[in-house]
Amino acid sequence: SAGPYTVQGMSTSPGDGGRTTINSSGNINVISITVANQVWADLIVTSTNTTGTTANNFSVTGAENFFLRITTSGARASGFNCSSGSGIVLIECEFYDCVKGGASGNGGMSVTGSGNCLIFRCVSRDNNVGDTDGHGFNIVGGACHDCLSYGNGGIGYRTVSNASLTFTGCDAYNNAGDGIDLGATT
Repeated sequence: SAGPYTVQGMSTSPGDGGRTTINSSGNINVISITVANQVWADLIVTSTNTTGTTANNFSVTGAENFFLRITTSGARASGFNCSSGSGIVLIECEFYDCVKGGASGNGGMSVTGSGNCLIFRCVSRDNNVGDTDGHGFNIVGGACHDCLSYGNGGIGYRTVSNASLTFTGCDAYNNAGDGIDLGATT
């Protein structure tokens, strides 16, 4: 059945406030989430894969999933990618050193499905430096509050449709492209 279920990292015992590291060296989506109503917290997900352009660290197609204190790096495509589903919530997450394969339209964090994504106090930085496809946040619709996007090879905050998107207290600097691009169509 479809949850809610919680997957939470730890140091030595459940609930101790620690974080678990998951590392992959394969050309795969490290974590694929296809069901709804999941809580993912206190995880560090890294990839050391050096080939391909389509492997994400998180690949989400289920709706209404919640992510708290997730850190992801090294993905060939997006560190976090939600290609379908809505009602995604991300709080205090960090996406860096992703889009290493130069795949078009990717970002450290990409939500390109039906939108309605809420993003609070998240950071997307240093994604595909030197390539214009390394955006910080690649978003269809929803809201970003107190987020930071810097040092990316592309745009800081990139919208991928004309859906409603609200920015409050967000900052973007030292990105190779615009700070915010409200007109992207792909």
